[in-house]
This record gives sequence, structure tokens and C-alpha cells, in this order.
Amino acid sequence: MKKILVIGGGNYQVPIIKRIKELGFEALCVDINKNAQGFNVADNYKVIDVLDKEKCLEYAKENMVDAVMSFDATLPLY
Repeated sequence: MKKILVIGGGNYQVPIIKRIKELGFEALCVDINKNAQGFNVADNYKVIDVLDKEKCLEYAKENMVDAVMSFDATLPLY
């Protein structure tokens, strides 16, 4: 099964995580908030600061994700 990592697990990401699962993909997410709402609907998650690119990448590699996405206006552009 293909895996998609969503950067962020807040309210804005919950519909995205649900849609990923509806489409038949495995949904993973990361968020600094240990109580992030997205953790309740994701197949797998980890508490990571979304601004920590290295840790997010490490988590993605560990889980062999096929794609990474986010929907959050607070993320900086690199």
C-alpha cells in the first residue's frame, strides 16, 4: 500500500488525512502537539516539530513513504 505523510496534524489536516485513507492510501502525519487531532485519524504518526526538516525526513525514510504533503499557511517556504 502506498503511504502519504502529511506534515501537520491539526484541524486543517484532518480532512486531508481522511481523504488519503478514503482513496486507499496509508496516512501518516507528524505534529509537535502530542494531542493533534490528526493523530486520531492517521494510520501512523509521530510527535515531531513540523519545522524540523531533518526529523521529518528521517521519519519519512523510516516509514518508506511514497509522498509528502501539507496544507498549512504557517509553514515557511524554503
